[in-house]
Amino acid sequence: RLSREKAMAIAYRYKHALVIAADTVVSMGDIILGKPEDNRQAYRYIKMLSGMTHDVFSAYTIVQLAGDIDITRLVHTRVHFKEMTENEISWYVSTGEPKGKAGGYAIQGKASIFIDRIDGSYTNVIGLPLAELCDDLLRLGVTYLGGSMDKQ
Repeated sequence: RLSREKAMAIAYRYKHALVIAADTVVSMGDIILGKPEDNRQAYRYIKMLSGMTHDVFSAYTIVQLAGDIDITRLVHTRVHFKEMTENEISWYVSTGEPKGKAGGYAIQGKASIFIDRIDGSYTNVIGLPLAELCDDLLRLGVTYLGGSMDKQ
């Protein structure tokens, strides 16, 4: 829903532009782990994730109002954190990396040393599932090979 709202907010202003927007949610069962408000909340999030498997959902929307293009996809990845010590959690939070990250971690950053496996798209956990997005762009006739994003 949020990816679509973001895309439409831009698309209404630029009707001929191909707009891509995305949003990511980290969940542990029924609990949504958003972006931590402070280090205490980041600590709680990481402690909750430690030794557990959680879900990451990213939705992206591709829209072009003038071209009648409106695609929204939801991609799911399961992520397993290894068991972390209190010192490891404290260290990770002290790096500042959890700030601004859904779930309080960045799989492509320092948190990678605490993740022992994923099931699904790695780039989805980063925040934009590139393989799926590129498939949709190719179906729309947009090529990205060779550094070109020209419409075919």
